[in-house]
Amino acid sequence: MLNIKKEISFWTENMKDHSSFQYHNIPPEQQEDLEKAKHFITRFSQLNTEIKNISDRLLSRKLDVIITKNIELLRNFIRFKEYLIAKLSQSGMELKLTPSLLNHMINEAVEYLNILAIARQGSPLNKTLENIRLHTIWLRDSAGHGAAIATSLDPKEIILIATAEKFQKKFNNMSVKAFELYPLYNKAALKVEAISQFNELVEKEVRSFIRFIDSIRLLKVNLNVAENLQPIILEHIIKEENYYLQRIKELAEEELVENMLVG
Repeated sequence: MLNIKKEISFWTENMKDHSSFQYHNIPPEQQEDLEKAKHFITRFSQLNTEIKNISDRLLSRKLDVIITKNIELLRNFIRFKEYLIAKLSQSGMELKLTPSLLNHMINEAVEYLNILAIARQGSPLNKTLENIRLHTIWLRDSAGHGAAIATSLDPKEIILIATAEKFQKKFNNMSVKAFELYPLYNKAALKVEAISQFNELVEKEVRSFIRFIDSIRLLKVNLNVAENLQPIILEHIIKEENYYLQRIKELAEEELVENMLVG
């Protein structure tokens, strides 16, 4: 079952980070775009404060209103990202964020929309299907993180670049395997052991990736190995990877409890 307070708290902070990345990378002469980016920083900060301070009893009464506010802001935020992508391709606007990175952020915003839709629906989740779905979403996301790191490193850092690209390839391959779990589930051929083993494999690789990112963060402070990769972005990626691991862990634990009750 979704802990919606925890989810909204994580995602509003995540979207605030995205807004901040955009704000700090838009050229100073683009005043209108800067104001829009600043607006999103403010609004996501407000929604984050609101959800953290609300009592559980009041949340149950106001949840639908809170979800609606988040959905409306998210849709506007996605349109703003799409506008920036179009502006980059049509007018050659100077922006340190690439179209692929902006599109990556759009995909994460869409995932938040999906979380809100699940919460609003209120139906019990099929834990196995949700587990698979999370892998298909976040493994591609992790591959994108690997690619972003590889392209942002100093060209002289050959070993670090190769390692980032290796993670990118691993996560892409694992994403393909995650999609292959769907037909197995539909044929009732997916064993509990298989999904558990896949979860363990993912956890091992993601934790290794987090350690790698953390090592780059420390190297950047001391040696400036990644001029275009701000420490806040590295910390943001680590937060997302930890969120992914936590969601998989929670689903596995919930499914274990359900199976024990049935047994």
